[in-house]
Amino acid sequence: MLFKIVAGFFLILGVFFFIQGLINVIHIQKSLSWPSVEGVIVKSELASEALSRSGDIGTANYSASPSSIDKAVIEYHFERDGEVFAGDRVAIGDYISSTRTEDILKKYPVGAKVRVYYNKGEVTLETRQSIANFISVGVGALLLTLAFAFYRWGIVLDQSS
Repeated sequence: MLFKIVAGFFLILGVFFFIQGLINVIHIQKSLSWPSVEGVIVKSELASEALSRSGDIGTANYSASPSSIDKAVIEYHFERDGEVFAGDRVAIGDYISSTRTEDILKKYPVGAKVRVYYNKGEVTLETRQSIANFISVGVGALLLTLAFAFYRWGIVLDQSS
């Protein structure tokens, strides 16, 4: 019975990771054919995003995890068909890390000229695949495989009882 519960848990997680990663991979692949225009960076700064924290220090519920995470805030303007638009997405489905944040800020300083890719209200500066998307697909596939294995082991153990 325990094996089947674990299988169900792995199944749910596996489906989530696999589908999320696959959606991002497909979306980024489609973005490679989007038209582009020149734009300019109007804002490039570091911002802290608050993370939820529960419990008080000294209680059993206290979490020692950081209360905020730094992220790059990039905004750009571009003109299309005589109309000015704004955007703030750097990449589709991108994984954020402190190293990536520093790289983004260096790559997109205020005043820099950039290529802006657009399609039906979506805009982005980068149309490249992120390794994080492929990792998500791989982790999802691994979890689905484990779900199948745990389910089979559960059936075998149930039959031998």
